[in-house]
Amino acid sequence: MASMDRKNVFIITEDLGKEDVAAMKFLCFDLISRNKQETITDGKGLIVELQYASLVEEGDYFFIAELLYLIGQFKLLRKLNLTKQEVENKLQDRTVAKVSPYRKLLYELSEEINTEDLRGMKFILDNKLKKSTLEKEGFCLSVNLDTGLYPGLTCFERLQDLPRNQEGSQGSTEGQSAEEYTMSSRPHGYCLIINNFNFENTELDNRHGTDIDASALKEVFEWLGFEVSKADDMTGAGMHGILKEYQSKPHTDCFVCCILSHGEEECVLGTDGDKVYIRDLVSYFNGQNCPSLLTKPKVFFIQACQGKMNQQSVQVDGDEPGSAALESDAFATPFDADRLIGMATVQDCLSFRSIQNGSWYIQALCKHLKQSCPRGEDIHTILTKVNNDVSKEQGYIRDKLMKQMPEPRHTLTKKLVFRVPVNSQP
Repeated sequence: MASMDRKNVFIITEDLGKEDVAAMKFLCFDLISRNKQETITDGKGLIVELQYASLVEEGDYFFIAELLYLIGQFKLLRKLNLTKQEVENKLQDRTVAKVSPYRKLLYELSEEINTEDLRGMKFILDNKLKKSTLEKEGFCLSVNLDTGLYPGLTCFERLQDLPRNQEGSQGSTEGQSAEEYTMSSRPHGYCLIINNFNFENTELDNRHGTDIDASALKEVFEWLGFEVSKADDMTGAGMHGILKEYQSKPHTDCFVCCILSHGEEECVLGTDGDKVYIRDLVSYFNGQNCPSLLTKPKVFFIQACQGKMNQQSVQVDGDEPGSAALESDAFATPFDADRLIGMATVQDCLSFRSIQNGSWYIQALCKHLKQSCPRGEDIHTILTKVNNDVSKEQGYIRDKLMKQMPEPRHTLTKKLVFRVPVNSQP
């Protein structure tokens, strides 16, 4: 590979079709900003942007091979003096792969959606789609919807872009020898669950099924050795108050905060309808405002819905009509080091909460924490499994199929492994 110069790489790009370039751009979506993506029209333009982003450089063009491998252009690998098997073997080293498992999963799902599926989805959505760049390229897994899509449906909102950077997409995908955050204290730290159900003093609906999620989270984080507290039905001021309280606590290894509530763009809502902006929520625990958490992991799991219209139930499967409520998160959050935010859905997508069983996302999260933590798997691996599980779920709105995909975003600088305390019972 070292003998491959810039000229030869550009020659290879001439063999790439428009669909190939679109696929490669999609796989680079976490690594190249949307604005720069819009300027890329061909393979040469993509290579230039990859060089600007320091993803390829003279003498090291393996990232091009990674992209070609992922889109199935195995013949072009030969022009890089590589075989499919050689690339596959090298990508087994997680420190080499630059495309995140999450982005690869989205791409694989998009490959399964054919033209007929996409046409049917557009028909179902009744001309209410807002076109996105990925949709134009044929990779629209998360469709843009209006809150007026179906009168009476609530808990829907567009999810805005979160900051994307290379470190954030790879932070905890290091090999087994990578340094881990220290998780040796007992308890490991505090876990705060804010569980907002009662919105009777607002125009919003009560969040039926949220207690199931809160109980599942409490059980699993107590098992993992955290000191868990649950705060029910917090107003906006109450949420600020309890966050300030936890800001001043003597933290040990880690801090976990789970928020289950209604939400609007860039915020979650208190039970009085007051907005609590996500940027303010997470800033309580940055290195400047909470010195005891400096260089320690801060983990946030947020399940929020908009709830501006009367909440309707949707069918989770054929045997449980009316058992779920439709909801999605919507916010943009600045990141600092050692932070992870797990969201129930990617931008422009819907998320589901079953009245009887809780939300797909939180239930899958608790399931995989229980299964994977005893095996020593890190949080990035666990959240990838959560993505896979939730992506296979399906719900129906008026007999029309809907899907969901969660999205983790982080700037973790080490592997985060929740070590199960000895003699802890699941």
